[in-house]
Amino acid sequence: MKSSGKIRNTEPTTDTELDTNTQSAVMTTESIFLKALQSNFLHVMAYENPILQQKALACIPLQNLKKQAQKKLSQAQKLDRDCILREEDILLMELISWFKCSFFKWVDSLPCSKCGRQTETKDNLSPNEDDLRWDASRVENHFCNQCQFSNRFPRYNNPEKLLETRQGRCGEWANCFTLCCRAVGFEARYIWDATGIAVLEYLTLKHNVS
Repeated sequence: MKSSGKIRNTEPTTDTELDTNTQSAVMTTESIFLKALQSNFLHVMAYENPILQQKALACIPLQNLKKQAQKKLSQAQKLDRDCILREEDILLMELISWFKCSFFKWVDSLPCSKCGRQTETKDNLSPNEDDLRWDASRVENHFCNQCQFSNRFPRYNNPEKLLETRQGRCGEWANCFTLCCRAVGFEARYIWDATGIAVLEYLTLKHNVS
């Protein structure tokens, strides 16, 4: 058998090279994570904007929700004299029910705006200037196989815009509902998960039970 005459470098990768590559990867990951934290920190400050809270309150039938909460609290206290529920706790449940059933729409895939048929999510589309203005860096392509039409679904991350569009999935839901909770006066916080999950936490101060 003839030799090719080429000498291959079979030396193993050194520990120093591995350490350097590992450190570089870790630094990149940390940098991305830090930017995400900074972005989310600035994002949640919008919930404390008085003007934005007023816009949210203009959408919420607060007086009706309070009346319902008072009525249900009275019923609960009649059934259980030791009831420790507060009006605020029941008001939150009323707010959730209104938001989920009457105000906000969950969207897995949009109906086609051209023919009305169901679509399926394909590759993302490029965001335009207006999308970016409302923090929608990702635009889903909800494609209609019937009429071959691409329906744009910007994943807005701006709570003010979500008061207008009123649709989305867990990210938009938690985002807009946190604003509504803060506008009403609830102690609530927006929780972001690096895997892409967003949830809302509400603090309730129940009466001490001896």
